[in-house]
Amino acid sequence: MFRSKLALAHPVAWLYFITLCLTAVAALVGTFDWLRLRPARSRFGIEPRPAHRFVALNLVLVVGALGVHGLSVRMGGPGTNGGVFPELMSPFILRSFGAFNLSLAIGTIPLIAARSVDVMLNHAFATYGLVLFITAAIFVKINLFDFANKPRQLTHIGAYFLVGIAVLYAFRVGGTGIRREQTGV
Repeated sequence: MFRSKLALAHPVAWLYFITLCLTAVAALVGTFDWLRLRPARSRFGIEPRPAHRFVALNLVLVVGALGVHGLSVRMGGPGTNGGVFPELMSPFILRSFGAFNLSLAIGTIPLIAARSVDVMLNHAFATYGLVLFITAAIFVKINLFDFANKPRQLTHIGAYFLVGIAVLYAFRVGGTGIRREQTGV
């Protein structure tokens, strides 16, 4: 729909584009592998507590709502006028953010029923790079933000910092979800 608007001159655009391509390939390979192997659902490691499932459910709801909003909001609507993001949002950017957030939410749905904390931690570890890259991109473009006149822009940066700190804490407490007996470490 917006193919003519795709501008890969910016490193952040490449980050999103490569992530989209790798995710599509991983989904195809994973689906084929699952159909071929039909793995049994076995329990291993620590069983998730209700708090773990609560975090996964809230991530699905909040990030999913952002995704639906980005895919459906009209120009001039909430989040499109430079109040949260430092620039006016084009329909292409809005739909891209919407699709990206909705895909993250959909990918997290299985974690609500996960049988192991290791699975949750490994998913968080695999997606943590996105948080780091997006936070780095924010700092590259920090001069575009106007916190004095548009304090809601702090929510954009604040959200990434809160998620980043929470996930780092989870890694510190529980590790990355990679089981040591399998890796030989």
